[in-house]
Amino acid sequence: AERFAAAAVLEFVDLGWGGAEAAAIASLMAAGALAPCEKLSLNWNGVGDEGAAALAAALPRATSLRELHLDENGVGDRGVEALAAAVAADDAPASLARLSLRRHAASEAA
Repeated sequence: AERFAAAAVLEFVDLGWGGAEAAAIASLMAAGALAPCEKLSLNWNGVGDEGAAALAAALPRATSLRELHLDENGVGDRGVEALAAAVAADDAPASLARLSLRRHAASEAA
């Protein structure tokens, strides 16, 4: 975690990660270890609903985060709903300007 402490941009793209790895990143976010991070990209992994929900729960502590990219991660209804609720919450980071979920697995209803 120490080597990420000063990183403004973190890109973990196409590593074959799943929900557990996304949850580990979320734990670091929730602990404030990624406080300076402005852009987090986990594109083309397998984050799914589990990882998306974990990231959503950690968003209030990501006070510098401007962009969160979760493209092509198999995020379904549960994950999209968790992220939408986190972004709409009173404690959502005001800095968050972009949440990218291209080619997700959610239904139109989510």
